[in-house]
Amino acid sequence: MGFEMSSKASCWRTTRLYGDNPGEGDEQWCAHEENNYKINVDAATFVEKNRFGYGWVLRDARGQVLHARTRSWSGYCEPVLAEALGVKEALSWIKASKITKVTIETDSLIVVQAFRSSVTFTSPFGCCIKKCKRMFFRFNQCLFMFC
Repeated sequence: MGFEMSSKASCWRTTRLYGDNPGEGDEQWCAHEENNYKINVDAATFVEKNRFGYGWVLRDARGQVLHARTRSWSGYCEPVLAEALGVKEALSWIKASKITKVTIETDSLIVVQAFRSSVTFTSPFGCCIKKCKRMFFRFNQCLFMFC
């Protein structure tokens, strides 16, 4: 897969939370618009060590790292729940830091699909997604994307 620069912007090809989204999940990086921030969230599970955790990185339009956070716990957790916990914590941090324009990216298609779904899940994962949705929809200029 080659790297192509566009004269317009630099960001992973991304999509809005709802709508027709051609190119979603493409792995082509281009810079995002000025005065907009991007948070990339990822999670990991380590079954053999009985641990799980998440991490996220906040970058500005030039790609400069402004803030990062990681957290891990003892115990077992489904990878998709670990990713949802990371998104929830990133949203909490955004709210506390009063950032107004931000794009949140995750590599978990299941988390993105759960966000888009009108179905209510009664699992720990579903409860986490519900909390994420409540926080997300309080922001005026926040995008949530699969990358």
